[in-house]
Amino acid sequence: LDGDRSYDAGEGVENAEILIEEISVRFLSMSAGGFGFPVPDGFHTLKAVLEDGRQAVRTVGVFRQNVKVDFTLADFAHPPPTATLRAQPQVVDPGGSALLFWNCSGADKCAIEPGVGSVDPEGSVSVSPNETTVYTLVAAGPGGEDIARFTVFAGFPDPPTVAVEATPN
Repeated sequence: LDGDRSYDAGEGVENAEILIEEISVRFLSMSAGGFGFPVPDGFHTLKAVLEDGRQAVRTVGVFRQNVKVDFTLADFAHPPPTATLRAQPQVVDPGGSALLFWNCSGADKCAIEPGVGSVDPEGSVSVSPNETTVYTLVAAGPGGEDIARFTVFAGFPDPPTVAVEATPN
């Protein structure tokens, strides 16, 4: 702001998505950043989402009065990344192949260990574990880190054996 206590063109954030979930309102901001609209009395959760995915949330009470809500760029946090990982099939013969499928969102870096390394945000890769292996996907970005794990079983363990001896009396 330039100190005149009002929004002028260029001082706001254009194309920020504004959501008021309680009354199913959604709109995009203009370059001046400010505008008004009627809402019923009560508490309302306002969510502002920037084009890069950063979000800010405020809960405000409106009770027969006008309420002004300001968001500054400092209010916007990067959303936390999410990581999902699965395999098909989940059980293989030792040395057999399974496909790992993954998805990372909100992440700058994604990696699968053991043995795969850095990966694209979404994809699949064939693995051939000789023994039961827990694969770990790490999604890291400005909003933090998320970890997903999935176990691929290599064969089944030998069934237990029971030895029975009979001695005549």
